[in-house]
Amino acid sequence: MNIAQTKRILEKDKMPGTTFSGFKNVAGLHIGIGATPGNSVENWAPGALFIDNNSATIKSNSGNATTAVWTAIILAEQTYTGTEDALKITTSNVAGTCLELICAASATDSMLKVDGSTGNWIGATGVGMVNLVCDGALADANASCLLITYSGAGAATGLGTSLRIVDTGATATSWAAYISAATGEALYVAVGIAKFAESVTLDTGLTFSTSGAILSESATVTSFNAGAANETFEFGNTTATDVLFNGANATVDMLWDSSLDALNIGVAAAVTRSVTSGKGVINLFNANAAPAGTLANGVTLYVEGGLLKALSAAGNITVLTAT
Repeated sequence: MNIAQTKRILEKDKMPGTTFSGFKNVAGLHIGIGATPGNSVENWAPGALFIDNNSATIKSNSGNATTAVWTAIILAEQTYTGTEDALKITTSNVAGTCLELICAASATDSMLKVDGSTGNWIGATGVGMVNLVCDGALADANASCLLITYSGAGAATGLGTSLRIVDTGATATSWAAYISAATGEALYVAVGIAKFAESVTLDTGLTFSTSGAILSESATVTSFNAGAANETFEFGNTTATDVLFNGANATVDMLWDSSLDALNIGVAAAVTRSVTSGKGVINLFNANAAPAGTLANGVTLYVEGGLLKALSAAGNITVLTAT
C-alpha cells in the first residue's frame, strides 16, 4: 500500500471530535491524516505516523502516548513548510551509526550537499550552517568531533585531498578559518610539511620545541634565543644558499656568498675579482660615509677610495693597503 492509498483509506475514518482520521491499536493511535495531529489528548502511540495536510509532510511521534513529540520525515524532493525540525534521527544504540551514506561505484557527484545559497542562509551568533556540538569526555586520545580519513591516491598536484576551504567573499578583514582552544593547543601537524604560499604573521613569536629556541618580536626588536648554551644559529645549508642582510641604504648591505664562502660588506650581490676571487674571504667596499672622531677602546676598519683604512681609538687614520 502506497502513501496515496493509505491517505484515501484514512480519510474515510475521521475520528469523532477531531480534525484528523486515523487507525488505532492497543498502544494508541498509530497512523493518521489531517490538518494537525493534535496532542496528548488523542493518545498517539510511540512511533506513530501522521500525514499533515497543511505542510504536506509525514511526521513521526518520537514521544509517547502522554506527550507526543512530532518530527517531520523528509522524503526525496520534498519541501517542508512546517515549524518542527525537518528531520531528526535519534538512536539508542551506543555502537550504531545514526546516518550512513554509501555512494555508487566511481561516483563523481557530492554524497552530501548543504545548500545555503538558494535560500540565502545568513547565520546568527554561534550558529554554523553545519553545527557539530559535543560536550562529552572523549574516551580516546584519537577520538574527535570531526574525523576525515583519506587512503586513496590523490592527484600529483592535489590541493586539499582531505580538506579544502575556498573563501571568495568580499570582506578583506575576515578569516577563512578560525581556531580558539581555551585550554588545549590549537593546531598539531604530526607528519608532513606545512606550506604557506602567503606570508605568515606571528603576533607573539615562534617556539621550536626540540631545542626550546624562540623567535620573537617586539615593537622595535626581532630577536632569536637559541634556547640553550652553546647552541648554533645557522644560516643557509650545504647546497650553496646565499644569505643577505639588507641595510637602510642600498650601499650598506651585507651578503654571505655561499658559492665562494665569502662575506661581502657594502654590496647586495655576489662579486668576483678579475683573476681569482678566492674562497673564505671578506670583501669590503667603499663606506657610505667615512668614519671620523674618537672611539673609546675601539678601532674602525673601512674602505675609502678602494683603500683599506683603520681609524684608531684616538681618531688617527692608517692606510693598510697599497694603491
